[in-house]
Amino acid sequence: MSDARTERIDAAVGAGGELVGCLLQEGPVTPGQARLIVEAVVRAAVLNAEDWEVRESAARIATCDGVPIILIYGGEGRGKTTLACKFPKPVAMLLERGLPRGVSVDAIDGLASYNE
Repeated sequence: MSDARTERIDAAVGAGGELVGCLLQEGPVTPGQARLIVEAVVRAAVLNAEDWEVRESAARIATCDGVPIILIYGGEGRGKTTLACKFPKPVAMLLERGLPRGVSVDAIDGLASYNE
């Protein structure tokens, strides 16, 4: 795969992810719906994009120096933070106040939104 094609696919996957993020602000989006949205954006931007290219691009984008970046989404009190803290060496972006009782985690504090 050429570098230019890889860059176009990565950009399209990123744009699809941003679209999913906007939709999540309006209501729930299932993982299957998110996948279809990202695939549609990629296919509109890159001629003959293959499924494996989209998966490979998503894996590149969802990691930082080989470390996975994971978003856990759900309603209040469902155990998202508790689950996240069970991963090895987690770092949390605390957009809401407080942590569940007995939970400690390295955190980026003082954020008011994802845009910061």
